[in-house]
Amino acid sequence: MTEAVRRVVLHGELDAQEQFRIPAEDVARLTESLCRAEPSFFAPGARLALGRVPRICHKPGWVLSRDCVDSGVVIAGGERYLLAVAMPAYRAGDNCQGLSKVAQQVLTALRQAPPAPMPHQLNRGLPVQAQLLSRNGVHEVVVQVTGADRVVVWLDQDALGEQTGVGPEYRWVTRIRTGGERLLRVQAWQGNQVVAYHSQKVTIKGLEVACEVPLTPNAGRVIYRGPTHTPQVALSFDDGPDAKQTRRILDILQREAVPATFFVQGRMVRQSPHLLWRMRTEGHEIANHTTNHPTLTALSGSRVRQEIRTTQDLVCQKAGFRPQYFRPPYGSFDRTTVRLAAELGLSLVIWDVDTRDWQHRNPQRIIQTVQNQARAGSIVLMHDIYGSTAEALPGVIAALRAKGLELVTVAQLLTTPEPPKPPKPNP
Repeated sequence: MTEAVRRVVLHGELDAQEQFRIPAEDVARLTESLCRAEPSFFAPGARLALGRVPRICHKPGWVLSRDCVDSGVVIAGGERYLLAVAMPAYRAGDNCQGLSKVAQQVLTALRQAPPAPMPHQLNRGLPVQAQLLSRNGVHEVVVQVTGADRVVVWLDQDALGEQTGVGPEYRWVTRIRTGGERLLRVQAWQGNQVVAYHSQKVTIKGLEVACEVPLTPNAGRVIYRGPTHTPQVALSFDDGPDAKQTRRILDILQREAVPATFFVQGRMVRQSPHLLWRMRTEGHEIANHTTNHPTLTALSGSRVRQEIRTTQDLVCQKAGFRPQYFRPPYGSFDRTTVRLAAELGLSLVIWDVDTRDWQHRNPQRIIQTVQNQARAGSIVLMHDIYGSTAEALPGVIAALRAKGLELVTVAQLLTTPEPPKPPKPNP
């Protein structure tokens, strides 16, 4: 089981002979399921050992006479650990928490050993050109390869992500804080076959991250729509960034010259941090949608604070600023949610047009809903994790423009100045 999890979660980092012969979309679905699996028996111990909140992609559970077991991959930045722990339930204690202690001990011991230097990959296959560009405090990796339909890039062991589609040019935007010599690695695919390996050393000038904190007027407000006196509307996307669908949506928005607001989940930010920099450099707004997408009204105040604050910190680390708007998952909130958001300088942004794209996955219904319901001041809810939403987006934009509505970010919508009041008549 542990080996199977490794070969799914780390599929893109393995040599071809180690990979499962399954479609890339199945790998992505399986990985997402494994990384969302609950409960995470390793999590508390892994967090203590690693000094950060790791991503755990695993298969937990109970076997035989309720023996506790957890096996999978623990990911913390560029670190990868493969763990498998099992013990009788009477030793593990209630809820199998004994596995957490074992995970902490093992990870602590592993981290004390000096890491082996990463060797150059043997360059072979199709010719690849790769370069690292730096401008305006942002790094961009540009890869050119002809004959591939998927390219994966790493800096040392840190995955920048993958891009699909026929090239020849592929780009990643990211922010790198640690300077020095790094190993840029590229793997190119055609279907299920690796057609090129490439690696080269690059020198990076480290960047200082100073988080900009936007001023949020009246933090703690609950906002369903914007002012109606100006013909503007805001498109908002929840639950990303998704490596494939968010990129498709960003491509469409760039082509149409439309800004949007992305309410991101912290766990998704960890998987595709480079997309935050693309959002920012292309004029979009990034907002907070918690870390793990729970129903906040079912959590304690401390857990709610952690869900919101962790994503604030992640966006700061990955994109250099803290969001000013927050959207609770499912639109579910209470007084505690509003109070804690206000303490973190956030206003709650809900919506007044719900496309329900998550439910029916029908592009035409998405377009029709927007066409029927959107009006001046509307905030439209969609999700950047579904292919059907990406397919609908050009039609959504066209429908809104046909109604004479300008597309703006949530912040732009909410800061539209009030029209001047007519002068009072003289008595």
